[in-house]
Amino acid sequence: MNRFIWRAKNLKFGQIYRALFVVLMALLLFTLYNNSLAINFYLNGFNKLFRSDFQVYCLDVGQASANLIVFPNKSSMLIDTGGQETAQDFVEDVEYILNKNKITEIEYLVLTHSDEDHVGGAILLLDSFQVNNIIRPKIVSKNEENPNSYRVASTLVYTDVVNAISNEPNCEVTFAQYETFDFGATVTIFAPEKDNYSQTNAYSPFIEVEYKEKSVLFCGDAPSTREKEFLKQLQEKNLDLDVDVLVVGHHGSNSSSCKEFLQEICAETAIISAQDKLHPHKEVIDRLKESGVTSIYVTKDVGTIGFSFSSGILIKTHSFSLDFPLFVVVVSCCTFFIITSSMFDKPFKNRIYLFKKK
Repeated sequence: MNRFIWRAKNLKFGQIYRALFVVLMALLLFTLYNNSLAINFYLNGFNKLFRSDFQVYCLDVGQASANLIVFPNKSSMLIDTGGQETAQDFVEDVEYILNKNKITEIEYLVLTHSDEDHVGGAILLLDSFQVNNIIRPKIVSKNEENPNSYRVASTLVYTDVVNAISNEPNCEVTFAQYETFDFGATVTIFAPEKDNYSQTNAYSPFIEVEYKEKSVLFCGDAPSTREKEFLKQLQEKNLDLDVDVLVVGHHGSNSSSCKEFLQEICAETAIISAQDKLHPHKEVIDRLKESGVTSIYVTKDVGTIGFSFSSGILIKTHSFSLDFPLFVVVVSCCTFFIITSSMFDKPFKNRIYLFKKK
């Protein structure tokens, strides 16, 4: 004990200041790194969206798709969950957005079809949140009973997702069908008419959400054949769809977004979830512009895209993203330079003088 007191008395002020400086910088860096997600959302102006009654987020999940809707009655709906590679980031984004809206559970999860890039994050999502309702495509896993002779998906990912769905407590699971919901905003699901299609993408329902006379249309991975079927559905139901925001089908693939479909829905803004070099296809971009689309946002260029409807359309993107690992390295190097300099060995008055001089 006496030795400790003796050492403490003989410490130079410079050594004490160095130690305090290092501790304070470490605490600061830890706090910033631990809140990096919140800081990036704030820096990109998403707080303005969080104050809106109706919010839509097209999440940056790579070459995949995941969309989160927050309704005026403070319930939520997810349309697809991205792939397995981005599952952790996907769940963290969903958790942050729901927390900002004081929402603790997900009212509806819609899985448009069985492909991994649309259902791969579902298992982690179900582990992380209570999901009250799940709408799934008319595609069964290889381990399920199939009395209706639905298409069978042989992928292991879809089998695991179906198992996770069956184990979700207090959750109602239904196959996609035409239906309408009211959450303070009107949601209409235009499910495929047939029970069997030659490709899984064709099982994608079209989902329209309308709020304050504005609407957004989600297309999943619907190919052009499914788009034409959808237009026929609208005609049979005598519905005239005027879309403000189109979440483009199949990541901007040339097999979707046919000319007839785009001209009929008359979208003004298009959002594309894509990451690789091939998507979105140039032909699709050209067709969007020719149909009257004036604004096109792609997640690989601007990150997560959020928007709300009020008097107009408020759109925010993650176009600016602070690289926190790099930030920590840079600040750590600066800290090392400062504590190894002679600044801390100067008398206190001289140190203040040095700061003023600089």
